[in-house]
Amino acid sequence: MKAAFAQFIGTRMTLYEHYLRRMGEDMREGPGFLESVINYASMRVVTEQLPATLRSRLAACGTCKDRGFLQQQLAEAERDKAIVEKLETAVVEAYGIDQWTAWKMGVKSRPPAVRKEPHFCILLYDRAYDCAVKNDNKYAGNFGGACHTEQRLHNLCVAGNAKAFYEYLQFVQRKERGELIFEHDSNQVTHKVHYYNALPNVAFPIETPQPEKYYHLSTDRVALGSVKSLSVMGMSGIGPGIRYSNPEEFREPWRTILREDIAAVASDARLLYCRYVIENVNRVQSFSFWYARVPAAADPARLDSRMANHPLLRVGAPRTTCPVTLAEAYTLVPFLTDQQVAAQLGESLRKPGDPPERTSPQLGAPEPMQSAEERARIRESRRTPPPTPTQRRRPPRDTLPSNAGSR
Repeated sequence: MKAAFAQFIGTRMTLYEHYLRRMGEDMREGPGFLESVINYASMRVVTEQLPATLRSRLAACGTCKDRGFLQQQLAEAERDKAIVEKLETAVVEAYGIDQWTAWKMGVKSRPPAVRKEPHFCILLYDRAYDCAVKNDNKYAGNFGGACHTEQRLHNLCVAGNAKAFYEYLQFVQRKERGELIFEHDSNQVTHKVHYYNALPNVAFPIETPQPEKYYHLSTDRVALGSVKSLSVMGMSGIGPGIRYSNPEEFREPWRTILREDIAAVASDARLLYCRYVIENVNRVQSFSFWYARVPAAADPARLDSRMANHPLLRVGAPRTTCPVTLAEAYTLVPFLTDQQVAAQLGESLRKPGDPPERTSPQLGAPEPMQSAEERARIRESRRTPPPTPTQRRRPPRDTLPSNAGSR
C-alpha cells in the first residue's frame, strides 16, 4: 500500500511540475509538497468535469444570447482535458505504470491501438474500463461479467458493423428497462447463456442443455441465496469436483477403488452444479447434483459396498433444475465443512508427510513427466548397440524416471 501511494504521489508531483512549468513558474519557489498535490488534484478535477458542466449549460441555454460564448468555453475545456490526459498518459508510460494501476489512479492510460479509434469508440472503451475498475475486476468485460454489455458495444463499434451495433444497443436498452432477457455464446464444445433481470423465483435452466456440450448459465442476480450461476457437464477422471473426491487425495486401497468407480461412472454421468449468492459478493456456495438420472455405476448400494463414506454419495439426487433458493439446496444436500468430511473419511485420506505411493499405471492416466537429463539418457540408450550375452546376464537397470509414482 505504501509503495502504491508513493508511486501515486510521485506521478502526481511529476505532472504538477509540468503544470507549473507551463504556467511559467519555478518549481524551487513553488508551494509546499502537500499544497502542490492538493492544487494539482483540484485543477485536474475541474479539467475533468468542466466539459460535462458546460454541455449541460448549453442544453439549458437553447438559443440564448450566451450560446456562442458557452460553445467557445466548451471547446477550450475539451482541449484542456485532452492535453491533461495526453500529459498524464506520457508520464504513466515513462514511469512504467501498468494500465490497470494507472486507471485506478484516475489516469486514462489507453493502449496505442485504442487511441487510433474513432472518438465515439474511445468513449465506449472508457466506459467499459471504468466499469471494470468500479467492480475491481479486470475480467468484468468477459461474457457473463458485470461489464460485458459495455465491452461488447465497444467491440462492435471498432468492428464498424452499424447494424449489429444498433441491434445490440436496443438489447442494452431493454436490459436497462428491466426486461428478462438473455444472450448466449456458443461453439462446438461449450454453450454459455447469461440472463439479465432474472427474478429470484425463476428456476434455471429454462432450456434443455445439449448433451454433447458443456453448458454454463450465469445471471446478474445479487440477492442473497439466489442462483448466481450453474453448469451442466460430464465428470472428469478426478471426480465430481467436490472436496475430497480426487483419488490422488487417498491412500491405497481406497485410491484404486475410487479411480475404478470414477472411471465406471464418468462414462455416462452428467452433473448439475448450482452456485448461490452468499454474503461475500466475490464468492458463491456451490452444490452438485446428478443431472436427470443417477448413473448405474453410482447406485448408492453399490458405492456403500465398495467404500465407507464414498465421495460420490455426496452428490445430490438427480435434478434438471437448481433448487430456487440456497435454503432449499441445504435441505437436499446437507452441507459439511472440509473438516467434517475429512473426519468421516478418516484413515483413507493421505496425510501430510505420507511417502509417495507407487501404484500400477492406470488406463488413460497421464505419463509421469521426464527431466531433460532422463530424455537425453533414453535417446542415448537407443543409439547403444545390442548388449552382449554377458551383459544380458546382468541385473536389469531401473529405467523409471525419478518422479514415477509421485505427484
